[in-house]
Amino acid sequence: MNSGQPNTQTQNKKSWQRLLFTLRVIEVRLRFVAILIILGLAIGYWDYIENWYEHRLAPRKAALSSASQPSEEWFCPMHTFIVRSEPGKCPICGMPLTKRAKGEKTPLPPGTLARVQISPERILQAGVRVVPVTYRTLIDETRAAGTIEIDEESLARITAWFPGRIEDQFVKFVGASVQKGEPLVTIYSPKFLAATQEFVHALEQLRAASSGPSQEAERARRVVEYARQRLLLSGFEPDQLAEIERTGTAGDRVTYRAKISGIVIERNALPGDYVAEGQTLFVVADLQRLWVQLAIPESQLSLLRLGMPVEITSAAFPNQIFYGEVQFVSPTVDPATRTVRARVVLSNSELKLKPGMFVTGTLRWPVGGMEEITQETTGVTHVLHGPAQTTSTVVAQPHPSVYYQCDMHPEVVSLQPGDCPKCGMHLTRREGVPPASLDFGTTGSQTSLKATASVYYQCDMCPDVISLQPGDCPKCGMHLTRREGIPPAGSDAGTTTSKSEVALVPHHHGASAGEGPWEIGYACAMHPGDLRQQPGICQVCSCGMPTKLWRVRKVLAVPELAVIDTGLRKIVYVEQAEGVYDAREIKVGNRVGAFYPVIEGLREGDRVAAEGAFLIDAESRLNPSASALYSAQYSKSENEPERRAIESSPSEQSHQEDHAHHH
Repeated sequence: MNSGQPNTQTQNKKSWQRLLFTLRVIEVRLRFVAILIILGLAIGYWDYIENWYEHRLAPRKAALSSASQPSEEWFCPMHTFIVRSEPGKCPICGMPLTKRAKGEKTPLPPGTLARVQISPERILQAGVRVVPVTYRTLIDETRAAGTIEIDEESLARITAWFPGRIEDQFVKFVGASVQKGEPLVTIYSPKFLAATQEFVHALEQLRAASSGPSQEAERARRVVEYARQRLLLSGFEPDQLAEIERTGTAGDRVTYRAKISGIVIERNALPGDYVAEGQTLFVVADLQRLWVQLAIPESQLSLLRLGMPVEITSAAFPNQIFYGEVQFVSPTVDPATRTVRARVVLSNSELKLKPGMFVTGTLRWPVGGMEEITQETTGVTHVLHGPAQTTSTVVAQPHPSVYYQCDMHPEVVSLQPGDCPKCGMHLTRREGVPPASLDFGTTGSQTSLKATASVYYQCDMCPDVISLQPGDCPKCGMHLTRREGIPPAGSDAGTTTSKSEVALVPHHHGASAGEGPWEIGYACAMHPGDLRQQPGICQVCSCGMPTKLWRVRKVLAVPELAVIDTGLRKIVYVEQAEGVYDAREIKVGNRVGAFYPVIEGLREGDRVAAEGAFLIDAESRLNPSASALYSAQYSKSENEPERRAIESSPSEQSHQEDHAHHH
């Protein structure tokens, strides 16, 4: 009995050990499963955990780190991406850096819609090419369809002033050529017989009264004069009346003659027909002078001038060019074709062109205008066509083919002999056209040309600060930018300016924003873009016109590829630094060839993206981090819709405006 109890206890102990082992195995496995579940939840909800962490703990760390960092920074107002922790000067333009609160958003320069910064690798991939904005001679050329018509001023109607019957007709068909005074038709008219008899009777009374008292003779002369005037008003020619006076006989047949030389284009009566008083018998037209009615699109109406030359070509004579000039512009627009009719007077001495033919007219004119420089002693030249619709006069200088120039200082030029104001050297006499950069004065009695600088320096931030020597702007401290050409009109950049002296030049408000210097040379009026240094015959075409001395105004021009037309605005990207571009809205005129004339928004010397502008704009839309679009005036508290618009991109703004406009 005693030996059985220990065995039972031993068995119970082993059973508990097995149960305990099993529980431990299950516990281990449950722990492993729990760890796997926790890891899975952590992986699945990692973003949530991370956001929670950033929301709860990141502000505390940022507050601790900001407390140890400075609260101010310095930036360049001209190049806002230049930010320094200490004061100094901008490494690009030399302007002193401006202090601001750290992280404060800075407004973009006036007129700038956006600022985009692109890496050099992206610039190479996009093929961005930057070109400077310069003054150019833009010649706008427009082609318009037209129809040849008869010159209404060269028409003559042969009208029957006496009723009667046609007895003889000397012109047998329409299209016959007649000369002035040539007989056309003979009419038997009893009324004409009565009129001539009255005239003959008055002549007989005058002969009888010539030997009597003077009062009767005077009365007889008045009666003869009244009868003569009646016949003249009835269509008689003076030689016909002279023949009646010579013969003293009254006839019952009147002969009508051609009033001008030309072509019979209308015949309204045949032999034997009775004609009434006032009926038109013939119409004669002089086809050596014709009209061409051109249909000019209304978009080109602002550049149309009276008196401007026109080239006319036709399918009948493809290798020959006819020349005319604009005589009249219709005051109304055709609502169906949206065109304006311009009447061109055309010489047709060889009678090659026929009324009713379709022709093409080509008009060329400088966008900035052109003026003829005459050499008359009156000193006045006529403006053929310029920027204004009306003609005007300008004062020309003495003979412009001779001028005087300093050999040491070529920018010193005068129309009168003298000494150089810089070095005192005698000016050398030269023949030919003065340099194109010179400005022929319009002050009347002034006879010398003002010396103009071909290179000057201007502040980009303060355009009124101009100097003939390099230096810094006295207003903002920015380095002056070197420019080529004539200083802005109204400037007085002295020739004795020292290196540290800067001239403050007032703006000239008389000229438009796009007007530039004059280009002077010889050309025919039909091809003002081909200016030459010597007079002669036009070499562009076979017109044979002698060239005249003109001055053509250049205009500020931007390449067509640089302009992004969004429908409501036109945008260019101006390079501020390497890889940094400002989106700027501009106003331009009609496209001329590969350029747009600039009206507002750009200045000479601005560097614009001529190739790759669309890729820069796409970069600003597809990669918002590349676009530093910020402005204090677009704060969230004031104008939230405008702020969202400008933070998209210039193109997206216009697309949104288009969408709103359609709605």
